[in-house]
Amino acid sequence: MEKFIEKECKSCPLIANCKRVGSSPKILKKIPYRCRIYGGLAKTPIDPSILGEESKKAHEKDGKYMNIVEIPIIDNHLEMIVYDVEKIFVKTPNG
Repeated sequence: MEKFIEKECKSCPLIANCKRVGSSPKILKKIPYRCRIYGGLAKTPIDPSILGEESKKAHEKDGKYMNIVEIPIIDNHLEMIVYDVEKIFVKTPNG
């Protein structure tokens, strides 16, 4: 299983470039669910040649370090938490 760190928006170093601010924590049945940053915070710049067009634009605008983040969402129909995956680019390592 891949290692990740969990963060709430109020303490997340990626908050400046996150389009989903306020999404963490989500509370379901009195249990808090936080965003998961996979592999820890990015420490190596990503090669833009492997990115799709939308990600290349974010790379140019927001920074060369890409973080993969799962953001919790409450699925009211299923009454459970599901996660949406986002790429968050930042200008410096560690957010």
